[in-house]
Amino acid sequence: MRLLAIYRDRRDGKLQAAYMAMRLAVILDEFVVKRVYRALHDHADLTEGTVELNYSLPMLASYPQDSDWKSLDPKLAGQVLSFPNEITSAGMSCQFQGMREGNKVASAAETIFAGVKAWGLAQALRKKYHLDAVTIEHVDLLEKEQKKLLQQHKEYA
Repeated sequence: MRLLAIYRDRRDGKLQAAYMAMRLAVILDEFVVKRVYRALHDHADLTEGTVELNYSLPMLASYPQDSDWKSLDPKLAGQVLSFPNEITSAGMSCQFQGMREGNKVASAAETIFAGVKAWGLAQALRKKYHLDAVTIEHVDLLEKEQKKLLQQHKEYA
């Protein structure tokens, strides 16, 4: 009897973790879609000669408050939980760069970096909890642009 209860608790914990991971991955996917859309528009605006982009970055939807975060892998949960702080920091950096340093297009790079990070977190959740893969159109654009930006930073340094 006791062994059956232990098995059931373990199974229920795994199901709860998988469900939580699925919910988080979907929230991160929505964020990635917003970032792809924004990156496409930023690229078009810059190509057309726009010299100033919107400082604000697309927002991340709120995480579920009704779930037990302890059911998730602690390292992965920590990365997902700290991600909104990274977005806030990136947004503040864009405002500072635009207002104080004259970099009116800083949000273009931050949009790309945050989109790639969100995609990586969503993929890690899916892999860890054996969830079905999804495809987001043009996510490869973000990854290619991030590589270019990283190379530019490396050359600049």
